Amino acid sequence: MKVKNILVFLPNSLDTTKAGYLKGRKKILDNTEVFYITSDKVSRNIYQSLGYIGSDVEFEALTEDVDLHINIVNGKILIKHTSENEPLTRIIYDYKRLRDSDILHNNTEIYGQHFKYLCRDIRKCVYLVSNNGRDFITKFLLHIIFIIDICLNVTSKLHKIVEKSSTFMHFEENVSLMKWFLASAIHKKKLSPKMGNVVIIKLVDIIIGILLTNYVVQYENQIFIFLYNSIEGIISSLKGLLFYLMGSPIGLKLNYGFNNFLGQFFLYHISLWRIFLHGTYPVLTSYFKYLMLPGILGFSYQIAMMSDILAIATFHSYCIYVNGARLFNLQLKCLTSLWRVLIGRKFNPLRGRVDSCQYSQNQMFIGTLSFSILLFLLPTTAMYYVVFSVFRLVTLLIDRFLLTARNLFYNIPIYSIYLWLVNASSVAGNIHIIWKGFDEVGNVIIEAKLNKLPFIYTIKKFTPDPLNKTCQQKNLGDIFRSILTGVVL
Repeated sequence: MKVKNILVFLPNSLDTTKAGYLKGRKKILDNTEVFYITSDKVSRNIYQSLGYIGSDVEFEALTEDVDLHINIVNGKILIKHTSENEPLTRIIYDYKRLRDSDILHNNTEIYGQHFKYLCRDIRKCVYLVSNNGRDFITKFLLHIIFIIDICLNVTSKLHKIVEKSSTFMHFEENVSLMKWFLASAIHKKKLSPKMGNVVIIKLVDIIIGILLTNYVVQYENQIFIFLYNSIEGIISSLKGLLFYLMGSPIGLKLNYGFNNFLGQFFLYHISLWRIFLHGTYPVLTSYFKYLMLPGILGFSYQIAMMSDILAIATFHSYCIYVNGARLFNLQLKCLTSLWRVLIGRKFNPLRGRVDSCQYSQNQMFIGTLSFSILLFLLPTTAMYYVVFSVFRLVTLLIDRFLLTARNLFYNIPIYSIYLWLVNASSVAGNIHIIWKGFDEVGNVIIEAKLNKLPFIYTIKKFTPDPLNKTCQQKNLGDIFRSILTGVVL
């Protein structure tokens, strides 16, 4: 099969001052003989060489392994088994930007087969050079990853305990992020834009965390007074709300005995919680500095700690909400079952459906009486449930806001913006082909430049992944259904 075209890919930074062997490879694609020179440095080693550059060596005298010769004086290219005047196309590509581009190496399929092979061979060449003398560092990083895996296995076994605390969950997420960073460093052998974003954000996170921790420790007495007054204010307001609900709220005629029982029951919850806070207050003041130690790990840890403080401060209202939701859900289920009794039906658990059933007079009487009692008690239960469901929704909204703030903080692409502004090679991805003309013997010269990507695409491509990407959040539909049915959020 006769080859119709000859393509030669040359680095724009090729060292033409020295004679030596050129690294690269040759391929035949669609009747086209393509020569990819994958290094801009000449070598004295003939191993994996594609051609030779020099002026004092005759092409015919070279070894059979060399298929290409570049004249160091006039720049002419001669291919083995072809005449000197046979036309070829010379593509001068931007070696440095093609070598360092992170997007080009990860998405070679969309740039055509020539740049796909060229990028792959350049990466192999750079990997062989950069891997020399770094085996010790690689082994050290692998040992660290092994230790991280042990920590993650421990936290996974204690996940039911860890997931109750935002601080512990954030620690687990940061350990996973560290594992990803070290694995990427071993694989890529360089600092990619996404890795650079993580490093910069973590440094900023730690600096802000240390400054805020120092500020909090300096003013701990004022902060304790503020927290104590705030919690006392919340407890007093909650007690006032319960006393209001135990009366006739907005003119509702509720069951007096049941209403008074629920009110006293929930007031007892608040009193227990107040006793607990007063008992732990001396301990918190004595060991406050030690409790603030996670704050020096970063501002994001302080946001996670705020979520835990919010959960602790509103634990009494959460207990009331849980009891109200359980009672409301139980009454709804009982009313549903008793309604089937009134219409002569029952649920068949074996077939998973509702079947007809013939009830006796005594069964109908008891069912009707029970249905009436539960139905008239439902407004009292629903009132407490609705009020404290609103408290629960507000708490969840604040917790979701803190979680979103934590994610947004970690997703600030500072390093990517800097690389885009300075037009760095790592964010280059648009290949621009320019026709430069002909040389002395009529060969076509083409220049392949690599320009930076659009700003928005660069930000989207190199923004770090969310820390809690595995965390499943309920959508608004699930929350609405849970509130209607009394399922605990």
